[in-house]
Amino acid sequence: MDGARMLADMALELEQDRDPTTILERVSHYARLVLDADDAGVMRTVTRSQIETPAATTARVDQAHQLQARFDEGPCLDAIEGRATYVTND
Repeated sequence: MDGARMLADMALELEQDRDPTTILERVSHYARLVLDADDAGVMRTVTRSQIETPAATTARVDQAHQLQARFDEGPCLDAIEGRATYVTND
C-alpha cells in the first residue's frame, strides 16, 4: 500500500473513532507502517523529566522514552521543544 493511500485510510479510521486511547494506538501503528519503522509511539510530557507513553507498538518505545527522560536528552525531547522533526535509525 502506498503512503498516500495509507494516510487516507488512517484519516477515515480516526474520524470514525472517538476514543482517545484507540486513536493514539492507531496513530502509532500507522506511523510505524508509513515510516517502515520497527517501532513507533506517542510521547506525552508531564514535565521534562516525567514523561508518559500513552500508545506504542512495542514496550521498547516506552523504554526509549524513559531513557530520554532519565538522561534529559534525545530526539523526542528535542522535537517537543521545536528544534526539528527527527527520524532515528537507532
